[in-house]
Amino acid sequence: MTDEEPNARTVVTARFGFSLQRGLAAYRRHLKKHIFPYPASTADLMDQRTAKKTLLNPDSIELLIYPWRFSTFVTPADIEAAGLEPKNGENDFVTRRSIGRMLWRQYGDEDPQPYEKKASRRVDDWIIFGLVNEVEVRDNLKELRGTRLLHDLLCTFFLNLSRGSSRKLIQDLRKEQPDG
Repeated sequence: MTDEEPNARTVVTARFGFSLQRGLAAYRRHLKKHIFPYPASTADLMDQRTAKKTLLNPDSIELLIYPWRFSTFVTPADIEAAGLEPKNGENDFVTRRSIGRMLWRQYGDEDPQPYEKKASRRVDDWIIFGLVNEVEVRDNLKELRGTRLLHDLLCTFFLNLSRGSSRKLIQDLRKEQPDG
């Protein structure tokens, strides 16, 4: 041990950085063990390879959250307990276009079309491996439904992500509480 005081910013960055690495490793292991060996569609090998590459990219997690949050596996009670705003008031479901629009609003570019195209391509990848199902609500409107596979994949990632940081944070908080 050294006598110097740790830098709080470095400690937090290290804790969360290594937790992110651990979470991403768990996410990739889960994909390789539970998702990739069992494609849900009859997509050709080239499409499967492209979908695998896309899903292994950490950017996929950001997009997968949308159909997951609107799935039957995430209840209004879960959303409230997590301290999040209720699900989108416009619809109780998510579509390719709505994912593209959410991304567009988040990144603030002038043209939403590239984001809608990106979202649509990602949905095709998700369908190949059974992470979402697309259900026709009416002509030209298809709901994306997150599956149990998607739920398990994201729970694996986020639980591993939170374990590394939460455990230490809880220990630190317990040390700071007065005995009583």
